[in-house]
Amino acid sequence: MQVHRSFIVNLSYVQAIEGNLLIIGEHKIPVSRPLREEVYKSIVNNQLIQR
Repeated sequence: MQVHRSFIVNLSYVQAIEGNLLIIGEHKIPVSRPLREEVYKSIVNNQLIQR
């Protein structure tokens, strides 16, 4: 999923969210303001489906 103009992320690898950053391993990926709500909803839905 595109989370920023410069980043596409596989949401199943997201380990944590800190403010407007997604944590994947040692990497901190910014989430753009216009995409933030959609990205967060997708992460929550993805986590609920896997459990």
